[in-house]
Amino acid sequence: MNIILIYILLCFSRLFYHFYLFYFKRVKKVLIIGANERAKIIADEIQSKYALKMSVAGFVLPNSQEEEFINDDKFPVYKDVDSLKKIIK
Repeated sequence: MNIILIYILLCFSRLFYHFYLFYFKRVKKVLIIGANERAKIIADEIQSKYALKMSVAGFVLPNSQEEEFINDDKFPVYKDVDSLKKIIK
């Protein structure tokens, strides 16, 4: 009887957790440092996984990476690292 009760409680706790993840957890915005092809792959992966509850706000282009950055219409690329406070707000 204890095993059955534990199984039922475990199932209810998992259902409650999934319900919380999909309906109540806030979506977090993420800035990705770097704007090369690997950063775009990471952004696409984050956008495709709905359960993560993350949204890509854009890319921050470091000063040392000016020659190679992606040009994507879905995500903005911020080039001024000094105004990072404005970007985050």
